[in-house]
Amino acid sequence: MILYRLFNLFLGYIKLLFSHNRNIWILQTYPQKGSIFFSATHPNSLIDPVLVSFKTPRLVRLIGKYSLFKMPFIRTIARGIQAVPIKRAQDSGLDPSQMQKVNDQAFGEMYKAFNKGQCIGIWPEGASIIKPGLLPFRTGIARILFGGINDIKKKHPEKSISVILIGINYTSSRKYQSSIFLVYGPVMEVSDEVLEMWRKEPRTTVKKLTLFFEKCTSRLFLNCPDWETFDIVSTTQMCLSDKNYSPRKFTELGIKVYECFKRFNKEDEDCKKYIEVSQKYSQNLKKSKIQDSEIIKNTNYSVFFGSLKIFFSIIFVIIYFVFALPGLVLNFPLVIHAIRTGLKSYKKPENCASSRLLFFSIIGFCLDIIYSSIIAKIFGGIYFLPAFWVFALGHATSLFVNSIIGLSRKIRSTAKILKKSEKSKRNS
Repeated sequence: MILYRLFNLFLGYIKLLFSHNRNIWILQTYPQKGSIFFSATHPNSLIDPVLVSFKTPRLVRLIGKYSLFKMPFIRTIARGIQAVPIKRAQDSGLDPSQMQKVNDQAFGEMYKAFNKGQCIGIWPEGASIIKPGLLPFRTGIARILFGGINDIKKKHPEKSISVILIGINYTSSRKYQSSIFLVYGPVMEVSDEVLEMWRKEPRTTVKKLTLFFEKCTSRLFLNCPDWETFDIVSTTQMCLSDKNYSPRKFTELGIKVYECFKRFNKEDEDCKKYIEVSQKYSQNLKKSKIQDSEIIKNTNYSVFFGSLKIFFSIIFVIIYFVFALPGLVLNFPLVIHAIRTGLKSYKKPENCASSRLLFFSIIGFCLDIIYSSIIAKIFGGIYFLPAFWVFALGHATSLFVNSIIGLSRKIRSTAKILKKSEKSKRNS
């Protein structure tokens, strides 16, 4: 549990970097105890798990495809958040008839979690692709749910599993720092009558429940068939919305706009003109490299306040650059030695070591300067807090100290490389 919370903080930091609008609607009414089965849309494979894990009040064990768990970094994070791997036919190369045996262990793990009153999160689309609409839901969501309820009922007939659908809406999942609107559906439960139908006709009942979940999710998600339609609808949605709109109200507005747009006669002159204006607006945003969420509408914005914010942003980046520069200068001769050593030696260890020195000495500090500019953009609104400047100065100082302390260590490393290089020359 402690490890999960630590990873949750880390994931929250990632979410902070990638989402521009952090006004995400948090689940208010949810069962404090008992099992919950969360089902979420999956427009962005990197950020979606972060959002569900970080913004859901209870611990959620996410389901992921087995191939992801082969990557060391992803596997470490997955273990930290207690994710459950699932093998798919296309991942394992097995026949569908053999898949039940392969997934028995994973299904058993989920059933154990349900029996303990834990929460499971699933991506019912089965994949994440860059398109604005929903993919057809896989039947796995219904099969896992029915199997879990059936397993619980054997031991505790009075208990069941609650279901909560989640719509993850991006103003543009293709752009860095897109605004995100996370909308939770109402708490639902499978009735005893439906469970009995599943026991009699499992295949038919599973298909019906899957289609029902897909229909309910479409009310929480802006489900457009292509990017052109999505851009037109989202532009209208932004223009009609108010800054005080909740994520749910904002999403509902977008769905209504799309429903109206579908009924329009595309050959009508007024409709053509509207589409042309909307597309031109989107193109101008792309040319300016800004997002609609960054435009302040109907607001008397203080020029003084804006200038002050820009001034603080520049000062913030300068402080980081000044403290990072000594480390870059001090390490530069070592990098030259490392490169020369790497070119002269034929041994892989020397080349690897010189590459590490090159990366951590030059690229590392350059990345830190870029990182500081990103932080300056994200935390622009809190420049006036004294605690923020204490953190900024403390972090910048640590960069400077680390560059001094790390110098002696890198000198010893370079010396070892030179010695090994000399030995390899003598031996050859």
